[in-house]
Amino acid sequence: MNINILYNILRMSQKAEFKITYDGEALQNHTMDVKDLAPALLSLGQLFDESNRVLNDDTVKVNLKVKAVGEGSFETILDFHQEIKGIVDIFGKDDFVNSKMMVDCIFGVVGGGWGLWKFISWIRNRKVAKIEKIDDELLKIEVDGETHIIHKNVLPLYKDIAVRKASEDILKPLEKEGIDLFLVKEDNQEIQRVGKEEIGNFEFVDGEEEVIILQTELETVYSIKTLSFKEGNKWRLFDGNTTLWVDILDKEFLEKVDSNVESFSKGDFLICEVRITQYTINHEMKTRHEIIKVKEHKKASQQISLFNNNKNEKT
Repeated sequence: MNINILYNILRMSQKAEFKITYDGEALQNHTMDVKDLAPALLSLGQLFDESNRVLNDDTVKVNLKVKAVGEGSFETILDFHQEIKGIVDIFGKDDFVNSKMMVDCIFGVVGGGWGLWKFISWIRNRKVAKIEKIDDELLKIEVDGETHIIHKNVLPLYKDIAVRKASEDILKPLEKEGIDLFLVKEDNQEIQRVGKEEIGNFEFVDGEEEVIILQTELETVYSIKTLSFKEGNKWRLFDGNTTLWVDILDKEFLEKVDSNVESFSKGDFLICEVRITQYTINHEMKTRHEIIKVKEHKKASQQISLFNNNKNEKT
């Protein structure tokens, strides 16, 4: 192959453009608090720095820049650029991951296999039971009897602490009231979507033993903010003071939900037996709320009666 043609192919492959969007009621005026956005963008830059370290060693430098802010709830166009340190390095590295492939390895699909974020959302820190090599590019992963296909680059990214922490931190704005959705688009096609109810799936646990400090059980009442019908996702509930992400452990109640025996409307209440666990992991203090038993589902009043209960009263 002509060296000039090869150089032009390499040069063209070293840039990729994609868009990220934070969406929700709080962002309808197309503005976002810098205290929420700045750390998330820094984490996005770190995600690509660390992913490049894992996949390309020291072959290239990477640079992620905010190119423009477009219309949308809060849409940011980003330009991801790789600077080749030497052509010899590229020629000597058969598995070099260029900019376009790296974006897809993180957020999209590569060669028919899931990228990192799709894999993280599915596996939810569960233990891998089996890894099977399908071909030179793809792996089949088995977890709790389920299987999915991922690209080979995903596994080293998933196991890297810095990559996982950066992925978790990019979604921190979704913890804010009124910010409900994170999107990634490439060539105006959506390649990744994470809703508020899924952010718990991205919480990084590196295997350090959980140390329980205090565990209490009590009966309390929640109003429902957001339902989740996906296995493993948390429900977003309100206790009168704080909006919480809560795990539902009551299988009988969940079966009723799945079979549409239980239906919900705005203003409904759940009277529950709840276990609250305060613990440390990775030297960080956390609190977990789990509903052990849903004792009663109270329906919201649909209308106010215009008449009293005295049937004999004349109108």
